[in-house]
Amino acid sequence: MDIPDSRRSSSGMNENSSAACACRNLHFGCNVATCEQAQYANRTGNASLKEYRRCATKGGCETCLTVVNALLIPEIKSVWQDSIAEALLSGESRLIPGIAEDEEEIDIEVETPQRLTGGWFLRTRASHASEHWRHFDLWQDLATGCHARGSSGDLFSSSSLTARFPTHSVPGSVAKYIRQQPHWTHLDYGSSYTGHNNQQVLLSRGWVLQERILSPRIVYYDADELKWECNTTTDCQCGGMNVISNFKVDYMASLEGSRGPGSLHVRWMLLVQRYSRLGLTYDTDRVVALAGMADQAFKSGYGGRYLAGLWEDNFAYQLCWWIHDTHRKVETYLAPSWSWLSVSGAVNFIHYDSRYDTTSFAVEIVEVECTTLNSQTGAITAGFLKINGKWIRLLASICNFGSETKPPTYRLKHAETGIEYSVSFEADYVMSAEQATAVQNVFVLFWGVFEGGRYMFILLKQLSGDEEKFERLGIWSHYKETQHETVQLLETLPDRKIITII
Repeated sequence: MDIPDSRRSSSGMNENSSAACACRNLHFGCNVATCEQAQYANRTGNASLKEYRRCATKGGCETCLTVVNALLIPEIKSVWQDSIAEALLSGESRLIPGIAEDEEEIDIEVETPQRLTGGWFLRTRASHASEHWRHFDLWQDLATGCHARGSSGDLFSSSSLTARFPTHSVPGSVAKYIRQQPHWTHLDYGSSYTGHNNQQVLLSRGWVLQERILSPRIVYYDADELKWECNTTTDCQCGGMNVISNFKVDYMASLEGSRGPGSLHVRWMLLVQRYSRLGLTYDTDRVVALAGMADQAFKSGYGGRYLAGLWEDNFAYQLCWWIHDTHRKVETYLAPSWSWLSVSGAVNFIHYDSRYDTTSFAVEIVEVECTTLNSQTGAITAGFLKINGKWIRLLASICNFGSETKPPTYRLKHAETGIEYSVSFEADYVMSAEQATAVQNVFVLFWGVFEGGRYMFILLKQLSGDEEKFERLGIWSHYKETQHETVQLLETLPDRKIITII
């Protein structure tokens, strides 16, 4: 494997490069006197990779040994096998000797890293597009420059980072150069949860977020460079990840007991915002693709019970969510209507930072339960929420029926005073014209006052044939500009009573 000249260094390398191992460009400290793989390569030249790996297991270069052990992980073994098949199909006469036998070596069952170390010690992902695995050119003959069929050549040969952030000579020095710190290049790895779309194809998938959170350390191979992400830090070859905060590092700190804006329920809301913007092939995956992260968080002991995508601690705060796009009500039952899991779309929460301390809630959570399969974080079969608060029935009239992607919009009117409120509301999900017209009565539950004097109401609709149970319909915000209407509404609210939401 070769790498661009910009990453090579003479520091720590032998003057005679043939004395280093086959991957010498990555192993600056490889010494032929101590590394058996380097000794074997020096004696035989381009011999079988199977033999190289056997030599690496005997001691020597730690990087060689890590690569060898990584090949025992089933997912990585599969990628190598596919690469071998691709190389053999090319019919090139100058492929590295022993490539077919190397495939047999991979098939041999040996003691895996899980049994050796108790966990995954390395997990690799092709994070830009699947075709870029070909840039990880495992089968190049270093002497002849022969590549596997379909390969584009050197690793990261298509990178544009060096062109976008070129080096500049240092005045007064002929041997020193500086490069501008890359910026706006690694947003997919940062803590911007709603401000951009994922540029990396793999990172746009819902299941992958769980892989990122649960894997203690990850190496990314993308079109530009190597990137590193673990539970406590991130890094990359260009340095762009060092100047941004990382959502995984922030989230993992919450599992260690961080408080305030770094607490679990706050970081979980941010995680949900990211997760809800990722793609899933099946609606039924919406709950289970989150279950591993939920189970990990539950075991930390800092969130209380896990309740359909939310945490028992500060539960009332987390119920104040709204949908930014898509607005599709999932046909298959996934969660109670009070959970964001019940609607497909990008989720936002009302103030998820330190300002939650300024919220004054007007409701009391009396009881909340979820029935799940297998475990507390598994698939949900039923759930209910009992709230003690002030609520009232208002009349609803349609302002806009919406569209296939836009929910209907309503105005509300007091049935007794005749006051029509200027603040309209948008339903959580798209409806047919018949469904939208059927909403004539909306039950308005006063939730509380948030930072900046923002009055929040949860809007409900009564279940057909059951006067005791309700479903969430949307959320309604009143600001200072309409405070006179809000005061009038609050004055008409009856005494607190219990309402059940399913």
